[in-house]
Amino acid sequence: MFKHLLHSQSQHHVVRTRLDGYPNISMTQPMHIEFDLNQNDLEALLRHCQSHTPSTGDKREDHRLEEALELLEQALVAANAPP
Repeated sequence: MFKHLLHSQSQHHVVRTRLDGYPNISMTQPMHIEFDLNQNDLEALLRHCQSHTPSTGDKREDHRLEEALELLEQALVAANAPP
């Protein structure tokens, strides 16, 4: 099993819910995310990070999503690298 903590470059974390039900997040502290993935799930997530092209209709949101997926991909690759 693949298990690692991902560290966000963001500074802080506060979650508020918008009227559409999606969270409105601003960061107040570093974020640590733990994944427990088998190799197949890891590879599927990496493929998604590499191939997904955001198309929300909002160029700024698309750019943020692209950056987030790139950071996730980098963290997954680094975490899965041999020691």
